[in-house]
Amino acid sequence: MWVRQDWLKNLGLDAPKTMDELEKVAQAFTHNDPDQNGKNDTYGIALQKNLFFWGFDLRGFFNGFGAYPSVGDNQSAWIKGSDDKLIPGLIQPEVKTALGKLQQWYKDGILDKEFALKDENKAVEDLIAGKVGISYGEWWYPNWPLNSSVDKDPKADWIALQLPGVDGPAKSLVPKIRSNKIFVVNKKAKNPEAAIKMLNFYIEVGKKEYKDKNKAADGYVYNWFNPRIANPADIDTIYTEVNKALEANQEEITINDANYKTVADTFKATKDYMAGDTTNATKGINWGLYYSRAAKDGGWGLTKQIKESDQFVYNEFYGLPTPTIVEKGGQLDKLMQESFTKIIMGGSLDEFDKFVDSWKALGGNQIIDEVNERYNTEATK
Repeated sequence: MWVRQDWLKNLGLDAPKTMDELEKVAQAFTHNDPDQNGKNDTYGIALQKNLFFWGFDLRGFFNGFGAYPSVGDNQSAWIKGSDDKLIPGLIQPEVKTALGKLQQWYKDGILDKEFALKDENKAVEDLIAGKVGISYGEWWYPNWPLNSSVDKDPKADWIALQLPGVDGPAKSLVPKIRSNKIFVVNKKAKNPEAAIKMLNFYIEVGKKEYKDKNKAADGYVYNWFNPRIANPADIDTIYTEVNKALEANQEEITINDANYKTVADTFKATKDYMAGDTTNATKGINWGLYYSRAAKDGGWGLTKQIKESDQFVYNEFYGLPTPTIVEKGGQLDKLMQESFTKIIMGGSLDEFDKFVDSWKALGGNQIIDEVNERYNTEATK
């Protein structure tokens, strides 16, 4: 969770660790003029119309109640029940409890009254404009859009926090694998080995010898090759190498592998940010690279702490969607969005129970059976 520390300081508040503390902070951000401009023009928590999306949504909020409804991008999450059978987090009682709190916060103005009309771009506009001081989101937010907030308002001081929970910091929901995408080559292709050569070249262009060549002015185009090689350990390499160089008081990075350019860029931005040097980039851009990738209390730094202390819960189901998810997933997602939004904006909390019954009847029960059948099949392999 990202919070404006300068607003906390203005109001004499501590960073929230529990849901009650978060409510106190969000109320103050909404009603107590946190930016000290003498106007009633701020609210507590950023939110856009897609409740479970890729950003500026409510996944982290629900996690704070021990509820795990979605992994984002409108994909339902699956957790282990008491009998080791997978159950959909979307229809568990904790979700209803969280919706009740959201309904209260909407009424109190902590959430924007027009969130149901906003997409992620509008949510970002409010964040950059200094209208909102809290946002759930990914570790890379300082790189975008928080960097733009800092450039617009140099006093903006965003900090990263572990998700507040009911009794203390909460556990985040994470996928067991980052992607289910695969790439295949037709065996009848004239030169099937070309795909591997292209993938290898994609890795090579990140190395030190290409430092001054992979620029648009020299004909380099980032999206020339659609597939991306994404090693989950790459960001940790960046964090480790930059901090190692900082601790050794190095003037440049000597690593020479596929991460070189990003490591070098992050190191340079970090040094410039710490020196207050905006010759090569704005304060926000320098801070964004530093605080997302190198700062020990920043985006990836906090992520490492959460990972190493086992403060996370796995989404237990992954892979290709089941037949009923393919056929009825869109309809069920629409049902969820409409039902949850209606509750948040003041509808009866009992609508959640009606939603659960409808979700099950419209294909949810069949999806539960299909998911568990595949899960059990994979477990016996």
